[in-house]
Amino acid sequence: MNNVSLFFDDTPKTEASIYNIVNKYKQQFNQESVLQVLDESLDVPTVRQFLTK
Repeated sequence: MNNVSLFFDDTPKTEASIYNIVNKYKQQFNQESVLQVLDESLDVPTVRQFLTK
């Protein structure tokens, strides 16, 4: 079993990108579905935050 974790800004543009990735994955690997968990309570620091410290 494989697992991919993505952390991204919650914007319409990134949501559309994730939607496209999921659909391409399902087609390429003949999957019926892909588990997607959204947790808006996470406060994940970005690379930019690390670089500016």
